[in-house]
Amino acid sequence: MSEYGPHVEYFRLADLLFSAPDVKRVMDIGAGGKWQFPNAYKTAYGLELSGVDIDTNAINGNPALDFRFIDDVCTNSKIGSGNYDLLTCNSRIEHFHDVQKFSRTRFLH
Repeated sequence: MSEYGPHVEYFRLADLLFSAPDVKRVMDIGAGGKWQFPNAYKTAYGLELSGVDIDTNAINGNPALDFRFIDDVCTNSKIGSGNYDLLTCNSRIEHFHDVQKFSRTRFLH
């Protein structure tokens, strides 16, 4: 077994993508109560962080978010359609009730 599992690779790849010059608006899908990256990334990379979650209490307690949306991304979500440069979603997609419908949602421009 490799010392680099999927979660480690997710964090490494996201870190590289945050530093891309054309990435400024990030949407964290299933944001919950905590962003999974250091808050210093927002300042260092000049990121504007939005989050979406169906759990109102969790997302309202997430201090890293600049914008919060309470929505179900599997049911025709129109949140910021086409307005984001990068989506992050740490180990949540497998819990969505309709992964195929989520995968057709257009968040990125």
